Amino acid sequence: MKWFKEHLNWTYVIILIIAFAIEILFIGLASVADNPWIFILVGSLLYFILSIAAGIWVLLEKGQSLWYIALAIIFYLGFLILVLILRNKRIKQGETQIISDTDYYKNRESK
Repeated sequence: MKWFKEHLNWTYVIILIIAFAIEILFIGLASVADNPWIFILVGSLLYFILSIAAGIWVLLEKGQSLWYIALAIIFYLGFLILVLILRNKRIKQGETQIISDTDYYKNRESK
């Protein structure tokens, strides 16, 4: 436990790697499940909770402000919103079929 308190940055990285491995495990379980969104949601929530809890612990040990956690949450949610907006732009107008990434960027470069 002493090592973790002396090397707080590495402790946070190790916890993030473990949380990411758990999320990958849940995504793997989702690939064989009937309803994969439940596994993806649970894995994402576990990753989010572990990263926030580890971030709070590290910031408290360092004596830093907890406002950095709020800033991280804002950037995390902003990234998710950006991904959803860009995903919707790839849908052809008037159709419900999603264009592949390759076709989307080919059409974009030719314009």
